[in-house]
Amino acid sequence: MALTQRHSYGYNSKIYIDKSGNTDLEAYYGISAADILAEKFPTGTDMARLGKGITEVTPAAAETVDTESDMLDAGFQKSNVSAKAVTYAVTGNTYIGDPAQDYIRDKFTKLSGELETTAIVIDPDSTIHIFKAVITTPLAWSGAVNATSPLSFTLTVDGMPYVIHTDGSVECQVTGLTLSPESVAVAIGATQQVTAALVPEYASNNAIDWSIEDTTIATISDDGIVTGVAEGTTVLQGFVKSNSSIAATLTITVKAAAA
Repeated sequence: MALTQRHSYGYNSKIYIDKSGNTDLEAYYGISAADILAEKFPTGTDMARLGKGITEVTPAAAETVDTESDMLDAGFQKSNVSAKAVTYAVTGNTYIGDPAQDYIRDKFTKLSGELETTAIVIDPDSTIHIFKAVITTPLAWSGAVNATSPLSFTLTVDGMPYVIHTDGSVECQVTGLTLSPESVAVAIGATQQVTAALVPEYASNNAIDWSIEDTTIATISDDGIVTGVAEGTTVLQGFVKSNSSIAATLTITVKAAAA
């Protein structure tokens, strides 16, 4: 039996932090993974790599889980993750003069917006996470006066990160949804494709869920194909799976098939 490699390859990960304190993620909308990996950052940013002296990075995701159980499921519990808090705990050794460390060290006595900036974390598999970060628990120095001082802090992700996957798809905060065509007219038994366009257009890794008000008139498949079932008019709704409050609707009219 072949053995599975279990090494974390954590040394392949990279962390960058914006020393200007810029928190505008839209500056990165549409940026390519190749530019990030080549350290070609947007104009107006001041990214510095956190690498010198860093010995350990521990990602964590604390989740809020809503649960319920009822008689329909024989009392078995159903769970849904409704919120997620992502953090990166960083530890290492202090190096005075390293730009990224100096920026972190200066945050020891700061509050509120002075602790906010943009950070980029590149996973060992080259998945890229760009996010507004809050710098918490920064340790400037400690220990014996003649010993190497430790460095530690936590980057807390504030809001939904902008994620570029290795296949080129992108996850980001969706702000709008439009459906095409504006209305659907099909005969009984006929089909028509409905397409969804997300705003921003880079949000390619967000699934769309569909629902039809009256499924005795028409149905829709998971990939947006409407099928006429019986004569009548009903309403189709598409909504973003990651944020169901963002939705769009159109009217479906089904007519009798031609003789």
